[in-house]
Amino acid sequence: MARRRARRTASCSPLRGGGGGGEPFSVGPLGAADRRCWRYLGSAEVSVAQGDHILCEGKRYRVRRAESVKLGALVTHYWAVLDREEETA
Repeated sequence: MARRRARRTASCSPLRGGGGGGEPFSVGPLGAADRRCWRYLGSAEVSVAQGDHILCEGKRYRVRRAESVKLGALVTHYWAVLDREEETA
């Protein structure tokens, strides 16, 4: 089933580390990998779920975890933890 592409107001921002120190990336045999996570906050009009892909400010992210925020039975917005997808050319 094809998912609908929607353009809505949302924000993506880096999550701050838990004080573990060190670099926000790891280096392996294939190069450096970004280990940072990003926070997504978006309107209730577009739901997000684990495994979805999000394009925010020209950068592509994969949803690691997502939850709806409710007021009673009404969904007010969605939040998610994102991983930045590497660009392949």
